[in-house]
Amino acid sequence: MQILKTLEDSMLISDDLLRMKFLAQVARLLKHDWERAKVEARLISFPYPNEDEIRRLRSNDYMK
Repeated sequence: MQILKTLEDSMLISDDLLRMKFLAQVARLLKHDWERAKVEARLISFPYPNEDEIRRLRSNDYMK
């Protein structure tokens, strides 16, 4: 609701601060939704063959 109120205010009043506030609120909402989608995607993970070996190879790569 706050996003819609900020949008309405920014349309009525020509203020760059309100427009920046609106963009920040939308960005925060999108980030929150993106993080939620990543969590949901992890819940439906499928086992990979040789997953332990892949993890070991990746961790060894970082040690270089």
